Amino acid sequence: MTDAGRCIDNDDLGDFIASLEDYQTAIPDPLVQHFLNKAGFQTDDPRVIRLVALAAQKFVADVAHEALTQRRIHRESQHKGSSSTEDDKVVLTKEDLKWALQEFGIRLARTEYFADNVSTTTTTTATASGTGGGGTAAGGGASGS
Repeated sequence: MTDAGRCIDNDDLGDFIASLEDYQTAIPDPLVQHFLNKAGFQTDDPRVIRLVALAAQKFVADVAHEALTQRRIHRESQHKGSSSTEDDKVVLTKEDLKWALQEFGIRLARTEYFADNVSTTTTTTATASGTGGGGTAAGGGASGS
């Protein structure tokens, strides 16, 4: 049997669960506990919280890897004939993330409205707090952009 298909015995599982008490995940425990509570799951066991954090960390790493792979494939297909080494940086886009999330069964909807820079939010806020303009923070100053 391969490693992926092997069964874990109780001793190994017990050791793994015990090791979670000292393991520091990339996602902080309070953040994980907040979202667990928000989803209706109540626990004070740090091992459970860290197990969920570890699963979330793995998921984020898998999505990032898929997005990076997609970006590299797309980039290589665009620059197939050129040997440009001056710009070897890979920049992930929202479209790369959207594609990677779709691979995991998550559909990312495009947001209808968003502030694209600081001046848009500043203008919107100033319009909302100004007198006589009648604008609102939701769209008074940003609708003309």
